[in-house]
Amino acid sequence: MNLYLFMLGGFGVMVLSYLLTTLYMRRRNGIQPNYTGLLIMVTSMGCFVAAFYILRRFGLDLQHGQPRDIFWLGLSIVWLVSAARTAYQRQMSGTVLMDLGPAPMFKLHTGLAGLMGALASGLAVNAASRAQAFAYSTWSAWSFVMARGRFEVRDRGVIASGLLPWNRIAGCAATADNAVRLNLNKGLQRTVDIRLPADRRDGFIQLVNARKEVNPEHLLNS
Repeated sequence: MNLYLFMLGGFGVMVLSYLLTTLYMRRRNGIQPNYTGLLIMVTSMGCFVAAFYILRRFGLDLQHGQPRDIFWLGLSIVWLVSAARTAYQRQMSGTVLMDLGPAPMFKLHTGLAGLMGALASGLAVNAASRAQAFAYSTWSAWSFVMARGRFEVRDRGVIASGLLPWNRIAGCAATADNAVRLNLNKGLQRTVDIRLPADRRDGFIQLVNARKEVNPEHLLNS
């Protein structure tokens, strides 16, 4: 019972952190988070708790021994693949057409990279926690990659946290508070709201609407 209370407490902290981050980001220029991300996080956490319970009923305890190491190594692979994919997208996304500054959550990701790196170093001393230490180091690497990103319009799409290719963007229009909205034609998230400096908004809308008309196959060969 104490374990499940701990997991529920951790879940509550994650939800509260997301809501506080949302309030913070909505007062700044950059990507404006919406509640689709919260829904995805809640669903993912629910699936994780269910999987944890089912595996425990079958005798696999993710808290101890080899199952725990496999769990942490699995998370390590997820973070490594995500970091490599994000870095690859930025590298292959073509020429920068408009630079709108550092990633909106630059400070948060920088702090998280430092914190996870410090935790990984501490856990590496404990032989029983090597797998967890490796997972924290990959989490730190992912956070560093995210912190190094910039908000840009490029030849092959819009770089926010990752790449939004032109064939996924249906249109771009102005909204209130110097913001613009990217309408997406597929995926769970169908809109992305971005707050821009007033002197950059019209240029951003014109550039995005002009570039999305270009044949994506031509962009891949450019």
